Amino acid sequence: MGNHKMAMVSTVAEEVGRDRSSVLKTVKRMGLKSQLLHGGAGHQKSVFISDEDAVSLKAHYATTSKGNSEGGVTRQCVFYMVNIMPNQPDKVTCGVSLDITRRLREYKTAWPEATLLESFPCKISHEVFLLDVVKGLCDQVGPEHFIIVNQKEVAEAITKALSCVV
Repeated sequence: MGNHKMAMVSTVAEEVGRDRSSVLKTVKRMGLKSQLLHGGAGHQKSVFISDEDAVSLKAHYATTSKGNSEGGVTRQCVFYMVNIMPNQPDKVTCGVSLDITRRLREYKTAWPEATLLESFPCKISHEVFLLDVVKGLCDQVGPEHFIIVNQKEVAEAITKALSCVV
């Protein structure tokens, strides 16, 4: 997994609406390679998988009935753009979520003034592709953080990109 980008399994678990231990078992069952690394805050270690494996894992849960519905209501996967810092309106976080309401609530625990700028219905497997679209138009300042000067241009590019995929 060398220099490839990594995803924390606990973050993937939150995004697919499953508990971390269940997702860790699925990682092993799917034969995905994982690494125990320092996760940033404090001295606690966390389990990481490659971003490519994270996409596969999310796709797995998107196709399973328990991972794709909640109380009989199908959840819509969306690609989102969220501003987490109102004093920096051009700094935007992008990603994919099966439950955008929950994801926004999670952002608001750390950044109470976080606001959803845009969301686009998509498949969970489109995340890497759509992040590449955003990277092509904006400066990336973190794993899923961008400086988006022209939000309308980025939204139009995402809409156009989504019209080209199945």
